[in-house]
Amino acid sequence: MMKVGLIGCFGRMGRNIAKIASEFGVSISAGADVVRGECAGFQVFSALDLVFKNSDVVIDFSSKNATEEVVKISGETKTPALICTTGHDKDAFSVIESVGGGAESAILYSSNTSVSLNTFVNTVSEFYKAVADGFDVTIIERHHIHKKDAPSGTALFIKNELNAASGEGVKKNIDILSVRGGEIFGEHEIMFCGRYENIKFSHEILNRDVLAAGAIEIAKWLANKQPGLYSMKDFIKSRF
Repeated sequence: MMKVGLIGCFGRMGRNIAKIASEFGVSISAGADVVRGECAGFQVFSALDLVFKNSDVVIDFSSKNATEEVVKISGETKTPALICTTGHDKDAFSVIESVGGGAESAILYSSNTSVSLNTFVNTVSEFYKAVADGFDVTIIERHHIHKKDAPSGTALFIKNELNAASGEGVKKNIDILSVRGGEIFGEHEIMFCGRYENIKFSHEILNRDVLAAGAIEIAKWLANKQPGLYSMKDFIKSRF
């Protein structure tokens, strides 16, 4: 059975992944978190390198503050890492790219591990590629009041993908509106507003299990990849 390490094991996503791991044929081999808590079936370490050394692949749902150390240890131990934290600046992405791009270990960064959400973004990007000149775009993201970063990492991901799809020489007017309220798991609506018509695409997550399941599936795929920097597009393509 594949051994999965879990950084941020006592957070909402960490607990969800631990809860359903066995359903996907993997075991949680080790965990780490800055807060104390109770777990069943795996040891929790304070040192991140012990998580990597006891795992075939590591999933990080902790904090952006841990990213540099996570990526560094991934490279040192040659253990693949799926990084799912958000709120990163350009320096953090440079660190991620340096390890994956330097072929020290297999690295995949994803701000949203819903497989359907990533497929949805690919589809919307193809639409925008065909009509970019005729529409202004607004991305509306809604999340629970506990979410610390705004805009969400997924909203920024969608904006980047749309910008890339529109190509050079196209006037890009893409706004993001953030809403925080209640216990909303995650909603992303993309509005294309034109002179003669408005078009809306939306995706809503109903519970965190879809993110946990996606993270496990991605981690299983990543564990068997050669060192390098991978994206969700690489994972989606492998499914077709």
